[in-house]
Amino acid sequence: MRAWKPPLLPRAWRSSDQPPFVAREEELDAVVSVWPDVVSGSVHCVFVTGEPGVGKTRLIAEAATRLSVHGAAVFAGSCVAEFGAPFEPLDAPLRRLLDLVRGATATDAASRLIRQAITADRAEPGPEAPDPGDQHRLATAIVGLLSEAAESRPIVIILDDLHWADEAALRLLPRMIAGLEDSSVLLLGGVRSTHPDRSAVVDRVLANLSSFEGVRRISLRTLTLDEVLTYVRTRSTASATDLLEVAMRLRFLTGGNPFLLREAWRYAGDIAGPDVTGISLPESVNDLLYTRLDTIDPAQRHLLEAAAVLGMDVVADELAAISGEPAETVLDALERALSAGLLEAPHGAGDDLRFPHAIARQAVLDGIPARDRPALHARAAAMLEQRAPAPARLTQRLAYHYVHALDLGFRDEAVSYTAAAAELAASRIAYEEAARLFEQAADLTQSPSRRDELRLAAARNWLLAADFARARALAERVCALGTPLDQLRGAIQYEEATWRPGIHGGRAVELLMGALDFPAEPGSRAERVEALAALARATSFSGRLDEARVRAAEATRQARALGDAQLLLRVLRTAYLHSLRPQILREAYDHAGEIWTVGTARATSPADIGEWLYAAPNYRAAAAYVLGDKGGLEQAETALIAAAARAGSYWQYWRDCVDYGRHFIAGRLGAARTAYRRAARAEATFLSDARSSVAAQQLYMIKRELGQLAPVRGVITGTESPHQHWAPGLLGLYTEFEMRRPAARMLAWLLDQDAAVRHESAEWPAVLALLSEAAVFLDDRDAAARLRPLILEYAGLNLMSGYFVSCFGSADRYLGQLDGLLDSGDPQTSFDAALALDDRLGAALDAAHTRTALAHWLISRDARSRDALVLAERVRADATAAGWARVMRAVERDARLRGRADGLTPREIEILRLIDQGLTNRAIAAQLFISEHTVANHMRSIFTKTSSSNRSHAVRYARDEGLM
Repeated sequence: MRAWKPPLLPRAWRSSDQPPFVAREEELDAVVSVWPDVVSGSVHCVFVTGEPGVGKTRLIAEAATRLSVHGAAVFAGSCVAEFGAPFEPLDAPLRRLLDLVRGATATDAASRLIRQAITADRAEPGPEAPDPGDQHRLATAIVGLLSEAAESRPIVIILDDLHWADEAALRLLPRMIAGLEDSSVLLLGGVRSTHPDRSAVVDRVLANLSSFEGVRRISLRTLTLDEVLTYVRTRSTASATDLLEVAMRLRFLTGGNPFLLREAWRYAGDIAGPDVTGISLPESVNDLLYTRLDTIDPAQRHLLEAAAVLGMDVVADELAAISGEPAETVLDALERALSAGLLEAPHGAGDDLRFPHAIARQAVLDGIPARDRPALHARAAAMLEQRAPAPARLTQRLAYHYVHALDLGFRDEAVSYTAAAAELAASRIAYEEAARLFEQAADLTQSPSRRDELRLAAARNWLLAADFARARALAERVCALGTPLDQLRGAIQYEEATWRPGIHGGRAVELLMGALDFPAEPGSRAERVEALAALARATSFSGRLDEARVRAAEATRQARALGDAQLLLRVLRTAYLHSLRPQILREAYDHAGEIWTVGTARATSPADIGEWLYAAPNYRAAAAYVLGDKGGLEQAETALIAAAARAGSYWQYWRDCVDYGRHFIAGRLGAARTAYRRAARAEATFLSDARSSVAAQQLYMIKRELGQLAPVRGVITGTESPHQHWAPGLLGLYTEFEMRRPAARMLAWLLDQDAAVRHESAEWPAVLALLSEAAVFLDDRDAAARLRPLILEYAGLNLMSGYFVSCFGSADRYLGQLDGLLDSGDPQTSFDAALALDDRLGAALDAAHTRTALAHWLISRDARSRDALVLAERVRADATAAGWARVMRAVERDARLRGRADGLTPREIEILRLIDQGLTNRAIAAQLFISEHTVANHMRSIFTKTSSSNRSHAVRYARDEGLM
């Protein structure tokens, strides 16, 4: 890691023009008080909320300034109201951090990804094949950068004006906070809490973050009369009585708003000079600001109005260009506005003049007659457009101005630049912003075909942002109104937004079949093949697997016939890599291998492998476990390790899930917990609420095997509603805690609710395992009879929920247990098949459960089964050594399998039975393939344990104990 120095604080914070800081000491202490925890390695986030002008930015600046004295490296970012860049206010801090910590030329994958998102003029290329994982990878990359930086010194990130941030930036916050859990980072955000700037998205994000440790909200109130009086005392030496009178009038006029208080005080100073007593203040805040405007002549006011239209920053050459006035005239007007307090002086070389606050700019905008505004926006757009080719950072400004000049006939320009701004946002991975802008462009255009094109682009970006409902809604509108070709594209898009969240595919099937019924249009053959592949997937998610296989095969055949390798890979991925159901598993496994082989063969170097190709080994890893292919699992794992090395920790997450699964099935539960922690940390950056059930289920499986669920038992009553909880999970807990009546109730309810479509979900194998465990625990033959054909479907395979979320082992073990309960089938063959699968994968924990189930079945058929005792003894030894509490509890459940108080081992019991048959030591040695000396040692041990003096006494003891 590079050595780096913290940047200087923003010039504005160091300016002598700053007004006095009063009345916020309690709030300031609340911010500063978290600093010791931050320094010790614990992320904190403080949001300062309140109305415009109430002092949020000033409090944040004061806190950051004080913390910098204590060693904090402060990085400031803020948002622009109308045309901010994607990922504001994170972009500026990240740009500075990236340059300081890794250097401007850093070429690692994570640095390239961050630079792609925050580069204003798009120096970095956009993603070759955009994927919903892009933002996950970006979040992980940002967490990595901040964690790395915080190793050198604690960091403060300022996120001001969050109410104007785009949704992509806001959705990063929970992921960042979760990922930075053990890092010395403090996030300070300023948020308006009043309309019209109050943001529903911000409200939702803050509500989600309220459950995070280390996140707090500070709500700023307006200043009281005493606090206004304190402010006045710092600015005047008048008598106490006069100052109180002035403070009362100021409090009445401004409502205690600090920015308005400052402006009112400035007005008072301009009117009355140092002695502010006896002044006459305007009756309202607007009057106060308009009074200031009246101090400049009309021509200068028009220039200031044009400046307000252009934004918070006031750039002289832009004003000259939009107004046509000479530069000298513009500079004179700006100087006059500065003297009147309508603008704020630059704080350093290279800075522009600015409006002192958004309130002041809004007051100027409000003074512009509505009829004049479109012309001002049109002139602003024309001025910006003359900078041909327009820099990418101006695209959104052009879109904004042309949209507000629609009434003057600039509709085409508004549509064109809004779509261009959307494309720019998409190239920077700000998919939410891109989708919003594409929708806006679609609403503006009057061309039906262009509208459908833009709606589909919006749908694609909502899908990339994982907002599947909005993607489906837009795609369905295109299917209802578009041309046949657009309906085909819309149907494909709708299905893509259906299968990812695992929704029933019925509606997607309808839309796809309707679109495919239209005659093929020229040049649409490839899209029709993709639609057929999507139809195969939708049919699968409708529960009609046989139809799905036929359609998948036909789509594959047609793709091969076209000879387009890329099309073939897309079709194979769509038609097959979505399900681990037994009917399609082997074909999908083979096709995943084909995708990987063909795709990597086409690349000239590892760097040329598109990230989407890693979906193939990702799928193969899961399928290999289900199939019991240890070699295939190892090969897929190797590919995922390469993906993690090339593309960052997004792929390391999937590799960690595989690692977790392999340790878990092998019974290395400590190592499994370590892998789980790595995966859970990465998973927290995947979801906006950072509270996924995946990590929780992985941890549950570990604790279940370790016998660490006792705390859960304390909150389980047995009366829980299946409508308010995940019912299979409740059933699993009832079974685990041997709560017979609640388990019976939940088992019956789940079986009554069963439907074929549920069997298509990724969690179905887990549900099936939990149902089977409950049926065996309850000795429920009726339930077992209903479950048997469902388990039989998975014969020869392992049961796994999700992607190494819950690994339950061989379905044949469950089949053997159900057949043993039903006294049907061939349990021994099923248990043997299960053990073979366990051994093939090196799944020692699964094998222990299989041996336990087999021992229970054997002892149920023969209370003196030697094989059952031998199995139990081995399981007991393995469980003791590995700490498998659940396995130990299971083997001890049947008294006939428990360890004996007299300490006789299964081998010694076996020798006693052979003695009872009259065999000599030599004969026993020959039958058991051991030496006579070993037999003699066993005999001495038997005599000691049974307190017997000879063979006859020992045999009599064994008969009395029921061992014969």
